Parts: sequence; structure tokens; C-alpha cells
Amino acid sequence: MKTSYTFDIFVLVILLAGLLSVHNPAHSQDEEIPNEILAPLIVKVLHYERRLSIDRSLTIFVLLQPKLGEKLKAYEGKKVGTSTIVTVTFGTTLPFNPPDVIYIGDVQDPKAVFEYANKNKIMTIAKRLTIIESGASLGIIPGNDNKPKIIVNLNSSSLQGITWNAAIFKVAQVIK
Repeated sequence: MKTSYTFDIFVLVILLAGLLSVHNPAHSQDEEIPNEILAPLIVKVLHYERRLSIDRSLTIFVLLQPKLGEKLKAYEGKKVGTSTIVTVTFGTTLPFNPPDVIYIGDVQDPKAVFEYANKNKIMTIAKRLTIIESGASLGIIPGNDNKPKIIVNLNSSSLQGITWNAAIFKVAQVIK
């Protein structure tokens, strides 16, 4: 059975465009994507990772960004492909039991996070370009046009066992 991702791409573009109504046109480098936009965008992007979207009970951990963790908790019980988000937790230190996804908040030195993620094959998502470039598999940052910009780090994706559906590359910038 062939799956069409046209609708998913359409929804992703709509979510990206939705930021226009939330952000001030004067873009700043320190500006962040509001959690109300970021949470559904994270869930939507998970559809494009093959391993996570097929028959799993997904766990998401949010590191050092509790307000986003609270927004993501609303997605517990929701489907990602044929998988289900069963648990969203958040905290200030890495969890003992490895989750499927770690969202990295304002971490000064993410090296330990990446070692943990690479060892346990955990997808990492970050909000800062420097963290994405240093080892996160996915980034969602404000773009120059006031829309969220999705960045896929191919090297980190490989280290973390991530297999992207090709449809993600229609909306994401790729770095190595």
C-alpha cells in the first residue's frame, strides 16, 4: 500500500504559515517559536521518521523547557502514524529510562545529551542552531521570514538511528 504524504505536507505548511499571525514582523535572533505552534509542529514532524511512526508506544522527554513539556502533554494518547504518544515527561536532567525523543531546551553543553541519544538511538530535537549543528538530529527554529524553519542534521540522524521519509526534505533544510 502506497502512502501519500501530500496532505501531511499541506498541514505542515499550514502550521508553518500559522506563525505569521503570532510573531512580530521584526525578527530577532533570540526570538523563539511559541509553544502553541512548536508543540503541534513537533508532533507533526514525528510522522516523517519511519521507526517512530510504526506501531510503537512513544515517549517524549523535554529537557529544560517545562512550558513546552506541558503543551506536549496534551498529545498523550494521540497517534503518530500507527504509533501512539503514551508519555510526555520533562525535567532538568536526562531520564533513567531512555525515551524515543528528547527535545533539548536551553542546555549550555549538549555533549552528554548527544552521547546518551546516540548510545540509545533517541531522536533529538533542538531550538538553537548551535545545538542542531553540534549534534541534534532535528531543529525547529525561527526563520528569517517569521515562519518556523525545519533543519535535518543528516550525520546526527544517522548516529541516532533516524530514518527519514523523503517527504521531510521538501520542507526542511539539510545540514551534514
